[in-house]
Amino acid sequence: MSSAKIISAINTRAVSVIRYGAGIVDWTRETLDVLDRKTRKVMTMHEAHQPKADIDRLYMKRSSRGSRED
Repeated sequence: MSSAKIISAINTRAVSVIRYGAGIVDWTRETLDVLDRKTRKVMTMHEAHQPKADIDRLYMKRSSRGSRED
C-alpha cells in the first residue's frame, strides 16, 4: 500500500474520531504527544514515514513544503 493511501486511510478514520471527541474530551498536551508518537510509530512500521525524518514536515501543507504531488 502506498504512503498516500495510508495517509488517506488515517485521515478518514482516525482524524474523524479525534475531531468528534475534540469538543467533548479535554485533551492534555501529554495525551496528544503520546498519540502523535504512536501515530508516527505505526506510519514508520508501514514504511509511510522515515524514523529520522523531520517531524514538523508531517504537519505542513503540501504546497508550503515544496512537494511535487499536490
